[in-house]
Amino acid sequence: MYCRLKYIFIFIFIFSVLLCAQSGGKSRRRADKFIFNNKSRTVTYIGNTKMEDDDSFIKSDKMVFYIDSEIGDFRGRVSMLDKKNDVTIYSSIINYDGIKKFADAKIKPKLVSVSNNLTIRSVVMERDFNTPFAIAKDDVHLVHINEDDTKTDGYADLLEYNLDSKIAYLIGNPKIIQEDDILEGEIIEYNTDTGVVNVMGRGTAYVIPRSSEDNTNSTSLEKQKKKSTKVINDSTSKFTNYNIIKADRFEFETESEINDNRMIYAYGNVSVYYPEENMILSGQELAYNIDSNHATLRHNPVAKIPKQKTIVFSDWLEYQTDGDYKDIIFHNNVLMFDYQEDMSMEGQSIVIDPDTKVATSKGDPITYLEDREVRIKATTFQRFDSHEKLRANGDVVIDQKDINAESDWALYYDKIKQIKLLGGNPIIIQNGNAIRAREIIYHIDTGEVESTRVSGVLE
Repeated sequence: MYCRLKYIFIFIFIFSVLLCAQSGGKSRRRADKFIFNNKSRTVTYIGNTKMEDDDSFIKSDKMVFYIDSEIGDFRGRVSMLDKKNDVTIYSSIINYDGIKKFADAKIKPKLVSVSNNLTIRSVVMERDFNTPFAIAKDDVHLVHINEDDTKTDGYADLLEYNLDSKIAYLIGNPKIIQEDDILEGEIIEYNTDTGVVNVMGRGTAYVIPRSSEDNTNSTSLEKQKKKSTKVINDSTSKFTNYNIIKADRFEFETESEINDNRMIYAYGNVSVYYPEENMILSGQELAYNIDSNHATLRHNPVAKIPKQKTIVFSDWLEYQTDGDYKDIIFHNNVLMFDYQEDMSMEGQSIVIDPDTKVATSKGDPITYLEDREVRIKATTFQRFDSHEKLRANGDVVIDQKDINAESDWALYYDKIKQIKLLGGNPIIIQNGNAIRAREIIYHIDTGEVESTRVSGVLE
């Protein structure tokens, strides 16, 4: 009888201790077995342990709970579920402070949001339940599967994830990769709900050019999605197959109801490098359609083509592709300057083929030669990267000091400094003398005129 009473009193004592602990920390705990140590003021829970409070569930194989400090030490297969946001943190060890509402996971922690197709891994992970943030530290890797089944990988030294807004902030060498396209910057903000990426501070984007065939060929798209990203993580990679965008700020959008394609928006000091075309575009505002490889630059845009010694200014420009065809289109107040041949072209529209480097100018175009001493007006111009440097088409008018000429079209040969006038019975007036002929060749350097089938000479 005495032994029974003894066990009853011990049970009542333990129950009272646990009840006080639970009422103070508002936590509820259970397990297959527990051991109370009054000397260390701990309760050890073994087997299917579970602790529940207002913010979370924590399950583990074993839990040691310190009654006075409300600290729980969870070990084994630990999972911590955030009740409000349905986000679980897994680890081999999680320490939880019931008073501060703070948890840290130290052994291979992993944050998982099933509803948001999100996984975050790191060396250390912290969760402060007084805030909506989970923090991952050291060797951070974020994996997110978007609604269109594309994969987003994020890398950083530090990641702060807002469980309420579903926004991740990547800090310390951050990098976002989508279908082998890469975004780097000082701080990257990634919205796991919408797929929008903001790069804050000077950043860089590496984009693999797509052709129109890739956009219509599902097999090509699948191949792109399955590409290995190991080259991206190789520090020796030179990104030779990428178009490179540098800017003060980036915004990256995945497919949406408004736009079926993925977009990059860049602001500030924007530069776009096209290695294949040996071309650099720069400006203050860029809209870049990744899937169609279409780029629009506004606010003081400039295009540089180093091999052709060419630079072009305009109000705005766009780069577009259609299968194997590519065009750079310059709009409004266009000035193209060939600083090797001292030739400039002005107009309201100039189109350049970045592969052939042929430039076509329209919209009241004017071309200047020889330090602007020679002026040519025409309906359209074509500039070539060949012996025949320039072709003027329709209502051609040429002026140089005391020389005036007119024809239907004209050719300019920059190496030998000659202009050939053809079509429409061309005429040249020099020092008051007018010459009409079937073909007239004018030597810019010497002022000499050659004519074929002269129809008349006027004194």
